[in-house]
Amino acid sequence: MIAGTVFRESGLSLAGAEVSVAPASEQKGNSRVRPVKVVSDARGEFVVRLPAGPARYRVAVSARGYQPVEQTVEISGEERVDLSIILQPAPAAGKKAVKP
Repeated sequence: MIAGTVFRESGLSLAGAEVSVAPASEQKGNSRVRPVKVVSDARGEFVVRLPAGPARYRVAVSARGYQPVEQTVEISGEERVDLSIILQPAPAAGKKAVKP
């Protein structure tokens, strides 16, 4: 199981972030695992249940107005991995720098 909380840079939780979990590579026994997408709840929390056994997963988190984050997680058996993910604001599109 991979569980976690998505936070804004300010430390407040971020509801509505899309979390995608997929096998990090083709590994024996991992081919039966399809990518899973969930959305963080009102407290910024998410949970993805996965088959027990050793495997590596790619966790990608994105939300409108924030830079996406991606990381790899290793699971060695029937364990729970807890993540704290902090999203940084995306640069404002089309915003011109002001010269002094």
